[in-house]
Amino acid sequence: MSFFTPTDTADASSFLRSVNQPDGTFSEHFLMPITGFEDGGNQAIPKEFGKAYDLYLTLDATGKGSVFNSLNVTLWADPKANDGTPGVSATSDPSFSNGTSGDIVLATGTMVSAQLSQDAAAGTRHADFVEKLTPTLAGTILSGGSLKAGGLLEEKLTTPLDVRESISQPDGTTINLVIGGTAQIDAPSFDAIQFTNSVYSVVQPDSTFVAHRIGVVTEFTAAGSPVVPDGFGSSYGVYFDIIDTGSSTPNSLSFTSSTFRIMLDPGNNNGAVTATPTGISFANTGATGAQDDIVLGTGSMISGIATIDPVTHARHTEFIDSYTPVGANPLSPFLSTSAVFDMSGAPGPSAPLVNTIVNGVLIQTINGANVNVTSVPAIGASDTLLFPDIAFGLFEHKLGFIYGHGPHGHFRS
Repeated sequence: MSFFTPTDTADASSFLRSVNQPDGTFSEHFLMPITGFEDGGNQAIPKEFGKAYDLYLTLDATGKGSVFNSLNVTLWADPKANDGTPGVSATSDPSFSNGTSGDIVLATGTMVSAQLSQDAAAGTRHADFVEKLTPTLAGTILSGGSLKAGGLLEEKLTTPLDVRESISQPDGTTINLVIGGTAQIDAPSFDAIQFTNSVYSVVQPDSTFVAHRIGVVTEFTAAGSPVVPDGFGSSYGVYFDIIDTGSSTPNSLSFTSSTFRIMLDPGNNNGAVTATPTGISFANTGATGAQDDIVLGTGSMISGIATIDPVTHARHTEFIDSYTPVGANPLSPFLSTSAVFDMSGAPGPSAPLVNTIVNGVLIQTINGANVNVTSVPAIGASDTLLFPDIAFGLFEHKLGFIYGHGPHGHFRS
C-alpha cells in the first residue's frame, strides 16, 4: 500500500510585494500557495491535501532592471492546513492571515535562471524561475525521497493586468503588488543533454551535399551537473537521427535544410555507431537493434550556422530547430510539448573531419564530435514528486526525531 500520490505539476496562486528603487534595483518577496496537482495531464490530488495539510512556496529575489542577482526558494508544509488566507499590502510582504507557526521546510533552493517577458498586446507579465534544490531531512521523509539534492524546481508565473498594482512612495521608491496571479510549478528532470555526433556526408562536384548524422545521447545534466534519468543506459538509449543538406567547400559550410528525429532504443541494444566512407550505421541493425527503435519526436531547422577554424579546419556548428513530440512513451525522459532546440558543438581535434574520394565523389566523415542541446521550454520532462495521502500527524514520530536532533527539519516557531 502506498502512502503517497505521484505528481509532476503543481498549480499555485501567487502574491508579490516588490520594492523598486529609483536606480532600478529591486527586492521581491513571493508567496505561492499550492492549489492542486496533476500527473500526466490528469488531476492528482493527495487524499489529505487541503484538509490535513497544505503546501506553499516562498521566494526572495533581488536584482536590477530585468536581471536577477539572487533568487532563493523555500518549499513549506503547513501540517494542519490552518495558516489561513494569503494576502499582501503596500506595507507588508505576502503572508497568511493566521501566521505560519509550526510549518516545516521541505526544501530550499538557489537560482539557476530567472527570465521575464510580457505580452505586448494584453500586458500580461510572465516569469520563469528555476532553482537547484536542497531537501531537508523532513522533506526527504515527507516526499518519500522524491525531493533530491541537486534536483530542479521551476515556477512559471502568469500575471495579468487586473491582479497588479503599482504604488509610488514619497521617498522615490515604487511598491509593486501582485494579488492572486497564477503559477505552474514542476521539477524538470534535466535542462541539457550531450551527444556524440557521427557524420557521413556526400559532397557533389558542385559543392552541394547530403549528410546523415547520428548523435547518441551520452549524458543528461541539470544546472551543469550530471543526472541519470531512470532507466537510461539500461532500459533504453536515446539518439538523434539527422539529415542535413547544404554546400560544403574546404573554406565554407552552409546549410539549406536540417531535419531530425529523436529515437528511443529499447533495451539500449543498438551498440556503437560508426561513420566510414561506405556509410553510417549502428553495430546492431537487426530486430533487437535499430529495427525496433521508436520515434519520440521530430524537428526541423530554423537556422543553421557554421564556421571553420582557418588553422585547424575544425568545423563549429549551431542549429536552432523546432521540435514536435510524437505520442508518448513511458521510458522517454524528454518533454512532451513543442519546443525550440539549440544544438551547438565543435568536432575539435578529438573528432576531426576526414575527407575521402570515392569514385570521384568527396565523402566526409566525423566520429565522436561533442554536441550540447538545450531547449525552451526546458528539454527535460518533469520528475515525479510524491506527496502524502495521509495526515502529517501519522509521521509524528519521525518528525519528532528530526526536531530533536538539530535543524534538519527547519520548523517555524
